[in-house]
Amino acid sequence: MRMLTEGVVAGLYSVTSENADGGTRIALNSRNAASTAAELEGLLAQAAANGDINVPESINTSDGSVDSQTLLFDLVQQSLEEGSAKEVAAAQEMRRRAFAASAAKTEVVEGKRFYTVEAGDSLAYISLQFYGSTNAYETIFNANRSKIASPDQIQIGQRLLIPEA
Repeated sequence: MRMLTEGVVAGLYSVTSENADGGTRIALNSRNAASTAAELEGLLAQAAANGDINVPESINTSDGSVDSQTLLFDLVQQSLEEGSAKEVAAAQEMRRRAFAASAAKTEVVEGKRFYTVEAGDSLAYISLQFYGSTNAYETIFNANRSKIASPDQIQIGQRLLIPEA
């Protein structure tokens, strides 16, 4: 994890849009340790499955599984946001890159933007696509309280209002 966050601070990473599980997903790729992100995702998924780490509700997908790629983004962003000025700046750049890599499609109805939940989505991932940050999921959750009982209760095919940040 340290190598990955150091790589982000040094700018040795990319945020890309990649095909996975039948859809396009935002991915964090480290240039200083090519397998680091993938290995960490696997470790995080296993730790979550074993109950070794607490996973925020917003990172669970509609089928109840842990969105490990988004969990990795969340952990790196949180780590950087709590650090030095250089680390905070790196977290802001990471948000910008995530937003730029997003291929999320919305529908605009009467001036309001809507997103339809896809397989593998978590509320945190949807937040990452539209705001560049996993922590902005509360903005989406609060705008859709009449449709969502808790952040881990989104459903495939559900239309969510995406408020302006």
